[in-house]
Amino acid sequence: MSTPASPASPRHARGRVLIVGEAVPADLAACFSASPLCVRDVYDALGAVATSTARQPIVAAFVPAAAFETGNAARALKRLDPTVQVIRVGNGHALGDAPDGVDDDLRSPIDRSMLRATLGAEWVNGEGPAATAEPPPIVRPDPPVPTASAPSPPAASAPAESVPRVTVTGDLGDTDLLHAMLETPGGVRPVALALITQSTGWEGVQLLEADDLTPGIPAATVMVDGVSAGVLVAENAPAVTLAAWAEWLGRWLTADTRYRHARVLADRDDLTGAWNRRYFRRFLGDVIERGRACRRPVTVMVFDIDDFKQYNDRFGHQAGDEILRETVGLLDSVIRRCDRVCRIGGDEFAVVFADLEAPRESGSRHPESVELIARRFQEQIGSMRFPKLGQDARGTLSISGGLATFPWDGDRPEALLALADQRALESKRRGKNHLTFGAGVSDG
Repeated sequence: MSTPASPASPRHARGRVLIVGEAVPADLAACFSASPLCVRDVYDALGAVATSTARQPIVAAFVPAAAFETGNAARALKRLDPTVQVIRVGNGHALGDAPDGVDDDLRSPIDRSMLRATLGAEWVNGEGPAATAEPPPIVRPDPPVPTASAPSPPAASAPAESVPRVTVTGDLGDTDLLHAMLETPGGVRPVALALITQSTGWEGVQLLEADDLTPGIPAATVMVDGVSAGVLVAENAPAVTLAAWAEWLGRWLTADTRYRHARVLADRDDLTGAWNRRYFRRFLGDVIERGRACRRPVTVMVFDIDDFKQYNDRFGHQAGDEILRETVGLLDSVIRRCDRVCRIGGDEFAVVFADLEAPRESGSRHPESVELIARRFQEQIGSMRFPKLGQDARGTLSISGGLATFPWDGDRPEALLALADQRALESKRRGKNHLTFGAGVSDG
């Protein structure tokens, strides 16, 4: 566990403590020397950390142990700000091993001495920084340097006291932004722009490329992880206030970008770049429901590389890894963007063919069009060259697989996967290098 921040730390001296739910009793929360920020749940905590200012950062977060049961709240907080000290608070029982990202554990009932030992004496009993006035429920970032109409940021900073703090008002709020980040494909950008319009009453609020600027329209550069994400523009907006909103928007876009990147990493296989088993199950369930709604078929192909173990044993694991990567690359080259290649085991793969819109080719029918792709892949995998296989680099690979199609072979993900897997085993029993299809499609 990490030690409390030094009393001399400038960041600590101006920071705040975040309390999630009832992690710290109300009577003890009152004894922090700087007023703590209390939020309802982890989602609100993520929003608070994402929008906290450098002048008043979140330095520590007290999170109930229950929040770690359905996901790693600590890692999510650390992704937004690696300097946040995450303290897990239990209900008196043994807490077990701390998840990644947890810096310290406390078990209730919590007393002042425990808080002092965890955070340092300067945070308890008025022995630290002077208490500050209570800010809005979610702290908004102080604005950056005001920018002129040009997209590039200015060279000098405006005095902090001359720049206003932005305040969200109206029906939309942080909950809507968090929902957009976590649940919608478009992310926070459309909701954030609507929220700026709602809170300011400005017209023509847009995030544009620098080349699309109209001369004379107020503009401020929006930065995401140190890179320009565009220029925030609004008609008749005061430059200083527009800069504040540009900074606010940049923080939310940064949190959104990091979250989506983390989601991709969580759903991808590190070795091959294919989607992993967790993603496969989620995607297959979603695409079957969409196929049911629009009355379109969905096919699952399960296959593995015949005698793959011998390649590892004979040529080494680097050669085996190359075979897996090249297999995924070949499949990606013959499928459509709406299809998915997933690695669901060591050398076992699943491909989801989702014809939810137009046919693959004019006049083609599903699953016959999928059969053609599968057979083409089967032929090409046998003729690929793998330099690490030496003299046996050509013609040594084969695959065996099985295919099952919604709705004819099953209407649930589990049923389709089980049948495709069963047909893959039938292909193995037939001597390998076979594909087994459903009724109406010839096997080969």
